[in-house]
Amino acid sequence: MKNVLIVMIIFSGFVFVRCESDTASNFTITPTGKGGSMARFALGANHLYVVNNHAIKIYELSTDGTMLQTGSVEVGFGIETIAVRDNQLFLGANDAMYIYSISNPYRPSFVSRYAHITACDPVVVSGNYAYVTLRIGGTCRAAGSDALEVIDISNPQMPELIKSYPVNTPYGLGIDGNTLFLCEGNNGLKIFNAEKPNEIQQIKHYKDIHAYDVIPNNGTLIMTGDDGIFQFDYADLNDVHLLSHIKTQ
Repeated sequence: MKNVLIVMIIFSGFVFVRCESDTASNFTITPTGKGGSMARFALGANHLYVVNNHAIKIYELSTDGTMLQTGSVEVGFGIETIAVRDNQLFLGANDAMYIYSISNPYRPSFVSRYAHITACDPVVVSGNYAYVTLRIGGTCRAAGSDALEVIDISNPQMPELIKSYPVNTPYGLGIDGNTLFLCEGNNGLKIFNAEKPNEIQQIKHYKDIHAYDVIPNNGTLIMTGDDGIFQFDYADLNDVHLLSHIKTQ
């Protein structure tokens, strides 16, 4: 069975942190990690960015392992999730996807806003594309249809919808290269080939599990749901198989 990094579950997300020490007096902390798409925090530029309903909170990570809040930026209302790519933050909100620059890591600055129907909407990013799931009904309080939207962000100041795909009660999602993973709650986990973002093709559908959020990382997928925490090996998409399952109830 493959070994994985220590996983710390916080607010439906995961953080991997690597600590390095040559001597007791020479301690450094190198934050490297990946959060789930439903997470409300993200690591970037030696800072931790945390969102609440209306703002981004900025925390500087010190070499002694402590965190110091250095600022807060008001965004709007209905902020749900956050993802980071290079020097940009992508915020999922009830009514839009927001892009903020962290070229100055102490002060995220607004870049653009991609509006959509009112819905619950986590965001993941790969290359020039952002992938957004829109879930309606329940606490999301919207009319319309559940969807997976693919947005061209090659020009971050003018994000553009490429295609919208019908899905069934989507929650979290993740992407690794051209492989897209989509959680559909009681409808299970779906895996897609996203090599052509405007022609996404389904590869597999695991129906007998509850899927809430995922983190794909170099051939190993960590998935959370009502049934617990699952770890899959997807290094070979023709032989995706379960590595471990930790029950949480």
